[in-house]
Amino acid sequence: MADLIPVSVVVLTRNEAERIERCLSSLKDFKQVIVLDSLSCDCTLERAREVWADLDQDPSRLVLLSRDWPGFTKARNESLNWVHENWVVWIDADEWISEELANSLRSFDKQQAKVLLLDRQSYFLGHRVKHGGWYPDRKRRVAPAGEAVWMSGPRSADVHEDLYLKNDLKSEPQLLQGTLFHEPFRNEEEQIETNQEYSSLLAVGVAEGWREKGRKAPSNLFIALKGVIKFVENFIFKLGILDGWVGYKIAKGSAQSMMWRLEKAKKIMIQEKTQ
Repeated sequence: MADLIPVSVVVLTRNEAERIERCLSSLKDFKQVIVLDSLSCDCTLERAREVWADLDQDPSRLVLLSRDWPGFTKARNESLNWVHENWVVWIDADEWISEELANSLRSFDKQQAKVLLLDRQSYFLGHRVKHGGWYPDRKRRVAPAGEAVWMSGPRSADVHEDLYLKNDLKSEPQLLQGTLFHEPFRNEEEQIETNQEYSSLLAVGVAEGWREKGRKAPSNLFIALKGVIKFVENFIFKLGILDGWVGYKIAKGSAQSMMWRLEKAKKIMIQEKTQ
């Protein structure tokens, strides 16, 4: 037990039986691993238990929970109810920790540190993405359990949530050495599905912002131009072109997501006006 990393890890899952092995294999040296599953229908928890046993790890260090999905922010905050260690790191089942990062989490100064920043590197269609707004992609993921609080994204949207200290919302995070690897989409179909979901979550806040500024619902031409601008930003100015065909698909997906978000916000405003 003395050689284990004295940090709890929370893993959010839903229908991740296919990828949970990669994730848990990178966490075998941590004192506690909590898999918080949102009612998967593909045996994610059963597979997690099998993987942990195959890794020959103490089953008491693995906590498996199945609960209704309350949203990203609430799920991360509620997970603190099961954390045993003084420090906790949050990852998703589509992420995994490098050996260097695990060593950094073992040895960082727990007396001086506050919120810790992880350097995330994403893969898409088997390609390590180095540009296009996907890298560098640093995330606040580690904090002392007793002081940690997750807060919603822009305009209370349940996406792009972030980690803070309860009594120090402006503290500067410390970057740890090592990499948090990430595979956000298994294929192009999942990219479209996820972008659709996130655009719906963000559209409410966009519509709210327009109302506060006294703006009318935008024209279809405006929405199309915003999509073009987003594509050019990611593919040209953020050098997505250097990632080749994958960079093109990422830029295209970002542009489409932007247009969906604006179209849904426009629909919200039109519906409110007719009520």
